[in-house]
Amino acid sequence: MKRYYTVKEAADILGVSTNTIYKYLADNKIKSVRYGRGRFKIPASELSHFFRPEDNSLVSEELKELAVPQTVTPQNPPSPPKNIGADENPNVSPFSTIGQEMPQTTSEEFDTEIKEQENNQEVETPSVSGIGLIAPDKNDFLFFRFFTGLSFLGLGIIYLLTLKSTFLTVGFSTITSTTNMLLTILPFALLILGVFFLVYYGYYYKEKYRHLEILLFLFTIFFLVFYAYLMYQMGVYGQLIFVVAFSVVIATHLVNGIREYDKKSSFLNEFTIFLLIFSVTGGVLLAYFAERFPIEMIASFIQARLSLFLLIWFGWFIPISLYLLSSKGKKSRIYIPFYTISSVIMLIFSTELLIRASWDIAFMGYMVGIFGLFLVYWRSSRLVILPNNIKYISASFAWTTLVVVIGILALNNLQEQLKVDTIDKMKTSLSAKVNEVDSLFGRYESTMTYSISENNLNSVVQQEDDELVISEAKTIYDELDYLNGVIIYNQKGIARGIYPRNSLGQGTDFSSREYFTKTKDSMDGYITPVFTSIGNKDAVIQAEPIFGSNTFSGMVGVAVALDKLSDGLQSDLDNSAHLVGIDENSVYVVSDKEELIGEEADFVFLADKEGVSETRDLVTISQKANKPGWQLFLEINKKSLYMGLSSFAVMLSVLFVANSVISIGSGLVLTTKKNDRGV
Repeated sequence: MKRYYTVKEAADILGVSTNTIYKYLADNKIKSVRYGRGRFKIPASELSHFFRPEDNSLVSEELKELAVPQTVTPQNPPSPPKNIGADENPNVSPFSTIGQEMPQTTSEEFDTEIKEQENNQEVETPSVSGIGLIAPDKNDFLFFRFFTGLSFLGLGIIYLLTLKSTFLTVGFSTITSTTNMLLTILPFALLILGVFFLVYYGYYYKEKYRHLEILLFLFTIFFLVFYAYLMYQMGVYGQLIFVVAFSVVIATHLVNGIREYDKKSSFLNEFTIFLLIFSVTGGVLLAYFAERFPIEMIASFIQARLSLFLLIWFGWFIPISLYLLSSKGKKSRIYIPFYTISSVIMLIFSTELLIRASWDIAFMGYMVGIFGLFLVYWRSSRLVILPNNIKYISASFAWTTLVVVIGILALNNLQEQLKVDTIDKMKTSLSAKVNEVDSLFGRYESTMTYSISENNLNSVVQQEDDELVISEAKTIYDELDYLNGVIIYNQKGIARGIYPRNSLGQGTDFSSREYFTKTKDSMDGYITPVFTSIGNKDAVIQAEPIFGSNTFSGMVGVAVALDKLSDGLQSDLDNSAHLVGIDENSVYVVSDKEELIGEEADFVFLADKEGVSETRDLVTISQKANKPGWQLFLEINKKSLYMGLSSFAVMLSVLFVANSVISIGSGLVLTTKKNDRGV
């Protein structure tokens, strides 16, 4: 009879799976000695505690032999494991609890090593990566490393294929050449970093490669600082929140010593630190930059109820996170409602962000939500995984991440195609509006010119009959649209006829006005910049000179009401489209917001070679109306543009969650099956 048994042999003797034996080892229900890395031998005396004479029909012959007192006994013989052959009720089988959920595992290490091996003895080798069993609070920090690596890898792929649409800044500003160069580097740096994380923790997590881990963490910190700087410069504060959270977790490892910190760390611990920093950074940035939050309803709530928002936000995340990091909190089950609710909320927000094409933030939201739900299941299930089989779980995480990335890219392609089709329609609509404006001002010119020649205004303005002049002004006014009024001036700049009638303006000297002097000096038509006309309305005047014997004898001017003109131009546009116009002085002349007309425009339009400008919120095209010299812009809100794809985005979110449940669940099942075979 042997003095020591391998895990496989012990499992055969007791008639249970190797996975159950490893649970007993982790819970200290069976003592063992350890030699090499991850290799265990179980003293024969440990197995004898499972034998009860009154239940001998249920045990193997080998186990009956173990009931004979052994010559080799452990220094401190353990008590029979609780609930296994030591119940007060002698009629209960010693194996009745095998396969049931085990108590809370600990992080106690099997440190005793045996120096002499028995010749030709089969040895169980549960680890090629050198970390031992993986259980809740025991070596499960690897899950957070997978979360980190897969997040970097997924972001790298998304940035590589959607760089332009992901990093469009707010407003009409653009990306500088330096920033553009850094953005070109960003996806490749993320891809490299993600691959290193996955490969190292999946295959090369060994003492002899420890220097690689230190270099990996140092490079990660350096990269995250660069990443954070880039996000700050571009005003992409959403992604900055995740970058800061990752930075703090990695820095904590470096400060405390990576391997020493790993011994006392866990998936719950690292994920909670990540979420704590996320909540603090996110709360501060949302408080200061609420208007940049892509979900308008949330942004409006924060701006209107800032104190209430901060109370809800910090009151939910910070106290519970700090409690979970305490020694008492680690033993509680408060993580179940906390991470379940937080993860579901994160998934809902991610769906909204997906609709708004915030690909990077949406992706990170899905990752946090999926891993948060997995954390709840992992700690609740009390599973134990052999390090050799971690590849099945890591592969399921990789597949889950890949599905999220593919789904985001598919939606991006649909949106891009929809955007291309919409831009073609916008160009047609804008060309029609430009022609309408040019035709309108051309009609103003032709109508005034016709009246000057056909109605002999040269003779009319020289007569003393103001009523006759007013009558001519009325004739012009009735023929044209969008006017505030018509004014006919004599050679000296005196207003001889105003229609609609205005007693204050009638007879007033306008000779000092710029439009009068320019028309008189150039002997040609002139369109004024925006000014406030009589009646406190913003307008422009189109003027035409009156000639008599080739000399200047007066002027006709039509005051174009810009608010009326804007309403007319907007009337037949789709509700999601908006027409904006600025004059040569960058002053609004056309807008669906009346209060903007006459104000200086606060944007610079920088288009691509197709004449299209794109921001996070708007798609804008531009074309010049030559007659008035105005630049017209047709813009459409992306939210309205992509709203038709919202149902598809919701379906994708459901698919992501369902796929993660199936994929990760399959990985756990495969791991269990392998353990049942004694691998």
